[in-house]
Amino acid sequence: MLLSELKYCSDNAAMIGRVAVEMYKKEMFSSLEDLDIAPRSKL
Repeated sequence: MLLSELKYCSDNAAMIGRVAVEMYKKEMFSSLEDLDIAPRSKL
């Protein structure tokens, strides 16, 4: 398991972005059909 240094752990968006970069590098993509998305509002 890899953990970021504490100085990189203060912002959740930054941590999610870092994971996204690593998953992109490993070509770990999800199909849009596999996502369980339920919109909360009707625009």
